[in-house]
Amino acid sequence: MSENTYEIRSTEVKSFTYKTPIIMQDEAGLHAYTSEKKTFIKKIIFLNEVCRDKSGKILSYKPLYHVNRFLIDHHVTDGKQESEQYSKALINYFSFIIALQKSWDKNKRNRDFENENQRPRWDLMNKRKSQRLTYMYREALKASALDQSQEKIARTTATAYMNAVVKFYKRIVLIIDCYLVSASLA
Repeated sequence: MSENTYEIRSTEVKSFTYKTPIIMQDEAGLHAYTSEKKTFIKKIIFLNEVCRDKSGKILSYKPLYHVNRFLIDHHVTDGKQESEQYSKALINYFSFIIALQKSWDKNKRNRDFENENQRPRWDLMNKRKSQRLTYMYREALKASALDQSQEKIARTTATAYMNAVVKFYKRIVLIIDCYLVSASLA
């Protein structure tokens, strides 16, 4: 059985103007109009999940929609021109999740689990705090910043990465809530 590998890759886009869409409904259905509000984005780094086979051939190249939406929202809502630190942090975080999934898949084969819900996913929070990805990531960052035997990162970088992950989850919950409210009003 061939084993596919996954990784997080980035796509950089420089100097563009984002026009916030306004969606209005009339008798004929939905029509999208762009607003007068334009946001200049100096540089944005989008994240993608890449799947490769054993030979290295790319099988899929999928954008991480919620992450990329968060990055755009950071520019549009907060009025920021750059988001490189957030992109780096989220590349690190989602790479951490892929490593956990790989470990889980390996252990699953050995123990023959049937419950797919136990597999680490960014969009599911475990009831036990110690088993939540954010808490595991925090511990991994802390170990990386303090322990000499691992790949060391600066404490300030570890703090910035964790803050970016927390902001991502807070913002994504807000975006999803706003979407659900607007969908229920339609």
